[in-house]
Amino acid sequence: MLGAMKDTDLLDRLRLIRTNNIGPITCQHLLKRYGTARDALSAIPELSARGGRKLKLCPLDTTERELDLIRKSGAELLCHGQENYPAALLPFDDAPFILTAKGHITLLNRGACAIVGARNASINAARLAEKLATEIGQQNFVVISGLARGIDAAAHKGALKSGTIAVLATALMRSIPLKMPRFIMLFVNRGC
Repeated sequence: MLGAMKDTDLLDRLRLIRTNNIGPITCQHLLKRYGTARDALSAIPELSARGGRKLKLCPLDTTERELDLIRKSGAELLCHGQENYPAALLPFDDAPFILTAKGHITLLNRGACAIVGARNASINAARLAEKLATEIGQQNFVVISGLARGIDAAAHKGALKSGTIAVLATALMRSIPLKMPRFIMLFVNRGC
């Protein structure tokens, strides 16, 4: 799944980012300070007490169920700093700590261009988005969009032959079959 990353470390990282009021920047700082996600989780109660802000750790059984669902759906977790994490996101301090990816993750290593727009787009706007996406794909770029109807859907349609990435700000809550050879879905979410 993540190369040499053990399930315990993966679950600890998932618990860390799923803990309310802990975001990607804080996760990075905690890992840098404590070395492992497990040690960071152990330090949270004391840090919470000292900071006067109540932080309740995400329950282990919740993250175990989430990891099981991810695996059953054929998706995988991409952790910040691991070899399969998109290199283009690494320079950003607030890059997602963990991404859930389903599909052809090799697309994440190509140059990309985002096309997003109105859900209630005109026919002409949708045609233009599809045409642009096709032309962008012909230049060996992957098209990224949000998988909504309208412009997003037209962009994905135009880029299906060359490669497209759907980014969704939600959890992978059900199995979504993907049979398209040049398509990947990334799920970005946090909170327990």
